[in-house]
Amino acid sequence: MAATEIDTSNRGVAGNESDLVAGSDKVVDQAICDYIKRSGQLEHDFNEDDPFFIADLGQVLRQHKKWQKHLPTVEPFYAVKCNPDPSLLRYLEALGTGFDCASIEEIRCVLSLGVEPSRIIFANPCKSPSSVRFARTIGVHRTTCDNIDELEKIHSIMPEAMVVLRLYASDPGALTDLGGKFGATKDVALNLLERARQLGVKVEGVSFHVGSGARNPSAFEKALRERMEGADTD
Repeated sequence: MAATEIDTSNRGVAGNESDLVAGSDKVVDQAICDYIKRSGQLEHDFNEDDPFFIADLGQVLRQHKKWQKHLPTVEPFYAVKCNPDPSLLRYLEALGTGFDCASIEEIRCVLSLGVEPSRIIFANPCKSPSSVRFARTIGVHRTTCDNIDELEKIHSIMPEAMVVLRLYASDPGALTDLGGKFGATKDVALNLLERARQLGVKVEGVSFHVGSGARNPSAFEKALRERMEGADTD
């Protein structure tokens, strides 16, 4: 598949948010037309049904600035599994974004861009021992966990790990509701914290995932409220 990236961040697209979207759409439409026209003039086997996509990296920058404006104290970690396109990852690396990797291959992909291991979280709650050993070897010490077995495995292989407890959260309306697959309930989380204290494992924080394709903002609000209530009562 052919790919073309454009950046509308410096193409005179200015104004309020609606103006930015409209201006960006016009630039993308023009890029599509230009690509189709150019492809017809190239000397290669280009078939009319060959797929291609055009990505507007300017939109990535605008989203990044929006994040910085509304969540200035929160460091974003981009989930590589969403879209591992190298051009996009390089753009995010230049913006200083962290990376959420769920596999060895995703970690290798991000490291190949020159990203420091400290900007990576190995965000897979159930990792193989070899994966944990690999992460330790290359210096990725931050990882997630949602069960006792995983916690003890991490400690035995990478005792210096910085663990993030993945807590239960659910959005039944999401395209993929992960509540039934990952995440520790409050009672399990309390047991995990106690076991981490016994082992001397550093628990750096908590995380949750309401599901892929979640469209209900109240799911995030509910998850955050429950996490705060748990912190207040424990």
